Amino acid sequence: MPSSMYRQNLYFAYTPWHRRRFICSLFFVCLMVVLAACSGGPTTSSDSGTQPTSQALTPTPSPRKGPAARTILYKADWARGIAGWEGATGWQVQHGELYSKGGAQDVLTVPFVAPTTMYAVEIHIQVSGYSAPSGGSFIFSTPHTGEIDGYNAGASGLLSKLPTIGGLHPQLQAMIDPPANVVQSQPPFDYDPRMEPHVYRLEIRDNILEFFADGVKAFTVASASSPNLSQGPLRIKSHGITLRVSSLTITAL
Repeated sequence: MPSSMYRQNLYFAYTPWHRRRFICSLFFVCLMVVLAACSGGPTTSSDSGTQPTSQALTPTPSPRKGPAARTILYKADWARGIAGWEGATGWQVQHGELYSKGGAQDVLTVPFVAPTTMYAVEIHIQVSGYSAPSGGSFIFSTPHTGEIDGYNAGASGLLSKLPTIGGLHPQLQAMIDPPANVVQSQPPFDYDPRMEPHVYRLEIRDNILEFFADGVKAFTVASASSPNLSQGPLRIKSHGITLRVSSLTITAL
């Protein structure tokens, strides 16, 4: 009786060609599956079909120091008068608005110091009278103290509608205090506010001052030696004119 091996070879020899091909193919596939199973290792994140992605690093901005931009830091309210303000004797309040008395040195100090080196001062004013034939002025300023420079900005040579004296013309100006520390400056230019309301804005960004008149930038000045300009207190000086101040607001930039 033929052995089992002999029977298998005999069966294979008499099997049709297409069936033998199918059996060989099936044997090869099974062999590959076994080999793959034996060589398999622990599954990693790349084996799961999900490729790791490289995400570009974006620098995180450093936290802003001080109050948020556009925060109102101070808003003057003269409804209860100006008692306690330094220099109040040269000023008076009428209908909730501030008026200088037309003296030679009407200087009023705002009782506030900005908590940041980036802030804006917006003042609504109007010249309502002239009392100095040689020309009046109004100045907004902060003091120079120690290593911190101050600034001043405003208008001078203000005259009534009479002919100018000795070629004197009203001028707008802005400068660093002391002037020797300025690194960027612009000369004064002719400017007459007349007896009309105006809005003046001072924007202080560290050691740079920008001065606007009715929304138009007039000056940009900067200090060469001070890391930032003075944070106050702000002084309003009126000389030889009656100055009406209807609003004063300090905001963070």
